[in-house]
Amino acid sequence: YLGKINDNSVAFIFIVVGVYAFNYYRQLFLEKTRIAELNRTLAETKLEQLKTQLQPHFLFNTLNTITALIHTDPEKADLVTTKLSDFLRTSLAKEHQQMTRLDEEIDLLKKYLEIQQVRFEDRLTISFEIPQDTKSALVPYLILQPLAENAVKHGISKQSGDGKIEIISKIDGDTLVLTVRNSNAQLDDSFSIEQHAQIGLKNTVERLQYIYQQNASFTILNNNNSVEAVITIPYQNR
Repeated sequence: YLGKINDNSVAFIFIVVGVYAFNYYRQLFLEKTRIAELNRTLAETKLEQLKTQLQPHFLFNTLNTITALIHTDPEKADLVTTKLSDFLRTSLAKEHQQMTRLDEEIDLLKKYLEIQQVRFEDRLTISFEIPQDTKSALVPYLILQPLAENAVKHGISKQSGDGKIEIISKIDGDTLVLTVRNSNAQLDDSFSIEQHAQIGLKNTVERLQYIYQQNASFTILNNNNSVEAVITIPYQNR
């Protein structure tokens, strides 16, 4: 009889311990899930803040261009205003997206570069080398525009002659490589993104870190008589 009581006691203890352990690990799991969800929400909020920084920065620079053209070439100022409206209409339709297909990103980039071509006319040549197998790749929304803007600002806008901007994509193993090449330009030997880059490029670095952590890279380097801004991210297909 005593043996039966002891057996029942042991069984009861195991049940109590089991229930306690279950509740403990359940609470631990829920807490970890809550923390992960909070971190995800914070990351998305930060990404949205970073993305919204791009529009005011771009608008400020473009409005400065329009203001300057009003006094020297009113017709050109009107054309830039029209193309700016077209760019904003397209970009605002996707303002809540964090990711987009590369071909859609390229279409938006073309609208931005059309504004620059009005400004520089035949002095600025633009080329796209976007193979078919890269067009459906997922990329962060508006990730290329700051690179193109930087190429214009530090390239042709400081030159008296012609300039060329090339946008190139390729798949390298399990990564997607995006390059914006700026001809007839050179970086100073002391250049670093951390110390010398302005908001657009620093924004690019932060967005890549938030989205891909350590699985993405962004470099700017001299290549012969050109400057190349190169983004490497995991290849994801939609």
